[in-house]
Amino acid sequence: MLDRPETMLQARAGPGELNAAVVFWVDILLICVVGLLSLLTLPRAFARFSRGGGWTQGLFLRHVSRDPDMPSDAQSEYSRRTLVRRSMNATQSSEIQAEKARTPRPGPRRVRAWQTLFPRMTRVLRFGLVVGRVHLGGAVICVLYFALLLFAALYRTTIWTNPVRAAYVAISQIPVVYLLATRNSVLGVMLGTAYERLNYLHRFAGRLLVLAANVHAIGFIYKFTLQGKWTRVIAEPDISWGLVSLVLLDILFFFSLDIFRRRLHNLFISTHFIASILFLVTVCLHMNAAVPYVIAGAVFYGLDRILRLLKSRLRTATLTCLPELHMTQIYIPTLTSGWRAGQHVRLRVLSAGMGLYAWAEAHPYTIASASTSGGTVQEGVVLLCKNTGRWTRRLYEIAAEDRRGARGGSDVRVFLEGPYGGPGYSIPNSFDGAVFFAGGSGISYGLSGAQELLEQAKTGVSSVRSVDLVWSVHHPDCLRPILPIFSALLAESKAADIALRISVFYTRAVTVRHSFEDLQLPTGLSLTPGRPDVYSVLVDTTQRNESRRGVFVGVCGPASLGDTVREAIGVLDVQGLSSRMGGYELHEEIFSL
Repeated sequence: MLDRPETMLQARAGPGELNAAVVFWVDILLICVVGLLSLLTLPRAFARFSRGGGWTQGLFLRHVSRDPDMPSDAQSEYSRRTLVRRSMNATQSSEIQAEKARTPRPGPRRVRAWQTLFPRMTRVLRFGLVVGRVHLGGAVICVLYFALLLFAALYRTTIWTNPVRAAYVAISQIPVVYLLATRNSVLGVMLGTAYERLNYLHRFAGRLLVLAANVHAIGFIYKFTLQGKWTRVIAEPDISWGLVSLVLLDILFFFSLDIFRRRLHNLFISTHFIASILFLVTVCLHMNAAVPYVIAGAVFYGLDRILRLLKSRLRTATLTCLPELHMTQIYIPTLTSGWRAGQHVRLRVLSAGMGLYAWAEAHPYTIASASTSGGTVQEGVVLLCKNTGRWTRRLYEIAAEDRRGARGGSDVRVFLEGPYGGPGYSIPNSFDGAVFFAGGSGISYGLSGAQELLEQAKTGVSSVRSVDLVWSVHHPDCLRPILPIFSALLAESKAADIALRISVFYTRAVTVRHSFEDLQLPTGLSLTPGRPDVYSVLVDTTQRNESRRGVFVGVCGPASLGDTVREAIGVLDVQGLSSRMGGYELHEEIFSL
């Protein structure tokens, strides 16, 4: 009898040490895998530090003025006059500018992405699945991840004899889940939109955490109920806090389901914010072993919140109606630099006309202008917000009030957070050619991408010689509000010595109301019925570029458009055309809720 307490203590300590050791080494293995993948991408990371790599862009929005003494309104007017003057004089100055552009001006160092080196394997891994629109490669990662955690949960034990193991598996996932939920991690800065595409891993790891916590709780409830101790054990503080932690986790899971995440986004955000913070506190009160993991998760979460605050800007914006596109244009002239083409900001509108609680709603929008200190086609942050719901409809109504009178539009205070996403390691100006496919409001990315490449070519930090911008819309009238910008881009392309072609396709029959006979299309701009032949566009771009720097392909629009472009690139990869010219590097601009 005297040896029994010591034996029980040893028996209790032994599995506890094994539980901690198993999940510790599983986490070490995950860190090693992430570290290895990071090492493989280092050459692409270093390429961004080459001339024209834009490593200083894409972090913080800022204002770089052409003339510090010039007021913002005057500066905006100056930019508009400059645009008109450049358009008028483009023909006369094109020969001089083209002569300068023909001098050797290599772009940034290009390092091919791993997926372009193994095109056939990439095509297989890019195969889209119906569930959650996760590609086959992502599904393979999820299966391997689940197998690893299942091994950690069942190694030399069972969930019924040792339900504590499931608790250790759950707490080991806290840093992973909180890191993948942040927007301002090191991975987010390096990978851009590719990191946001990993949001499915955040959801998957979160569900595994919830599953492990529930298995842990069910195992102990089963054990204590059989022993007749449940009513006594539940009164202990650490067990009570454990139940609270479990309820919070289940709330996080329930309100993260697709129906809440997409249709009741504000409810999803508020429950996530409150429950995720309370969970970190209650799980520490339940289990001392969770403290190191909670500290790591809290550090990731806290740094993200601090950086979000540092990346936020309060500015005055001008709202303008674009009725043909059913959009509202938001123009912020006092932010002119600090982002890359393809990045987006989260927008809050501080106006009573938006509703009592609308200030709490943050909506993501791709920036439709290029970051520049000189001002070319559009100077400042330009956002195009499609009128699709209650919030955007109110925004459109405020713009329609035309509070500025003769100057047009309405001024409101806005709160911008960002920039986020973007091409990450990809450097579009390091390729021979670039193709942008846009659908509807996805033209935001096409406009900023083309403008950025033109500006880089004029400053001598681009190897791009041809740019194709392909836009699919419903009606030809959609071209009217964007036509001046397209005309300015085509005029700028002559000075930059870049072959720019803009192709607009409309998918619905033309009626009298949507007649386009009065449209004056400049040279280089075409308007065609039907849908674009993505394969032919890519082949034509490839044939017009003789060297082996490859083609950058950007996509922003409906998911079906991304699938079509991805399939066309896969066909070209199989045919061998991709490998002969340096490969296609695909960037899909997406948002994750």
